Amino acid sequence: MTQFQENLTFKGRKEKVWASYTQVNQWAEWDHSLVCSRLDFGDDPINFTEGATGWLQPKKGPKVKFVLTEVAPEVSFTSRSQLPLDRLPLASLAIEHVIAQRGDQVTITHAVTFSGPLGFLFGYLIGKEIKKDLPQALLNLSGHAPSNQK
Repeated sequence: MTQFQENLTFKGRKEKVWASYTQVNQWAEWDHSLVCSRLDFGDDPINFTEGATGWLQPKKGPKVKFVLTEVAPEVSFTSRSQLPLDRLPLASLAIEHVIAQRGDQVTITHAVTFSGPLGFLFGYLIGKEIKKDLPQALLNLSGHAPSNQK
């Protein structure tokens, strides 16, 4: 198993960050490692629920399917993907996204876990790129959240 996380604290509102998370079709605007992303049953934020499925296209690598395994509105969500190519359960990639509000400060945390028989290998092959891109994605997200740009 391979795990790592990144967090960022900034002045803002958790509701605004949550709004950016639920607009899956706009993830590439703050996560520049992506070309695009979608929910399978429409990109309306109302579809951002536990069990919802979707996909994302990284700039490097094949399209990846995901399922939202946990969703706690304005608090956290976890997406999970099977690797490689969703066909063999050799490794699983879970990314937990957590928002915490303390006064006018918001802390966002993205925790990444590669598990399964080949989790360590995918953690090495894919994880190093994700780990490199995470700090900038969080910084972009903090400025992307509507009205956090003031």
